Amino acid sequence: MKQRHRTAHRTIWIILAILIAAGFTLALVQRKPQKKKAALAPAILAVAFEGAHAGGHT
Repeated sequence: MKQRHRTAHRTIWIILAILIAAGFTLALVQRKPQKKKAALAPAILAVAFEGAHAGGHT
């Protein structure tokens, strides 16, 4: 490869890396906020906790 060809490839890879990083950043910034499932977690823990102790009483 000639020096000019190598320089062109290096430039293309840098530009591609910048475009990909910008795409990921925009995707994270523009995504919709996730719905909170805070009420679901305590219910699951309560059921699991009761189920674990129910076996010990028999």
